[in-house]
Amino acid sequence: MATQTNEKLDMDDSLMVEIRKLAETAVGHHLSPQMLGDRPLTCASALMVIQRLRSKQPESHQTHRDGPGEVFGQVAAKRSSIKELAELVPAGRYAVPSATGNNDLDFYLVQKPDKGKWAGRTFVKRILGGHDPLPMSNSEQFRALRQITEAGVEEAGMRYAVETCCCRDCGRELTDEESRACGRGPTCRSK
Repeated sequence: MATQTNEKLDMDDSLMVEIRKLAETAVGHHLSPQMLGDRPLTCASALMVIQRLRSKQPESHQTHRDGPGEVFGQVAAKRSSIKELAELVPAGRYAVPSATGNNDLDFYLVQKPDKGKWAGRTFVKRILGGHDPLPMSNSEQFRALRQITEAGVEEAGMRYAVETCCCRDCGRELTDEESRACGRGPTCRSK
């Protein structure tokens, strides 16, 4: 099992390079030098820093990304159906900024059965505290998938884990520091 030192990003420089690059063009980010790559960060911390720096980019520099290093905005603009968007979003749990403004965040469960009569289909359900996930209409599922892709698939999954302290894949509670740092429990990490 990996130790906390092994999960630090000093061995994976791609996130740190992206942080430094975004910091050069970010306007008024007020992040300390430590958060900009002067010390190793956990994966969760690095993703949060990247999200913060992206929000501080001038409009001419803003792009949506599916994860560090993968430009996403141009791909999403061409996607026009649930099926096309569903190809970009793996099964799991996601948190994105609220589309309605009624809450800070909207939480979604994306399911992709691989057996039975529903194999190959994608279902999106709304997660509300204390209730089973609620089914959504096709138009609501489309909007949710678009929200997830626009927020960034990796970022939205990590945000779910950070906000709920639950695994973004299976939904179980994350009980140790290593699991919370990467957003997945030991069973889901080993898959």
